[in-house]
Amino acid sequence: MSSSATERMPRHPPLADQPNELWQSDLTRITLADGTDSEVIGWIDDHSRYMLHLIAHLRVTGRVVTDTFNETATQHGYPTATLGITQKNGKPFKPTTQRKKG
Repeated sequence: MSSSATERMPRHPPLADQPNELWQSDLTRITLADGTDSEVIGWIDDHSRYMLHLIAHLRVTGRVVTDTFNETATQHGYPTATLGITQKNGKPFKPTTQRKKG
């Protein structure tokens, strides 16, 4: 069995019929080679599957989400709709799942 990402993850048909109709965002935690924890946020056009914006931060806050969305929209135009951030290890920005509360 091949280990390529495209074979491991099922490919879903786009929800959007046209470019800029729907953007999706994703938040992923990574650990750098030096042990630093980082979070990566990305914005993707659902129709074309084009990665519009991808950037790492020490911590992705609501402000980072808003800023990256607006930076991306400045470059590509605003989408008609967005599909919220998804995360595999808890709900983003919820203190109890983001190690911010006991």
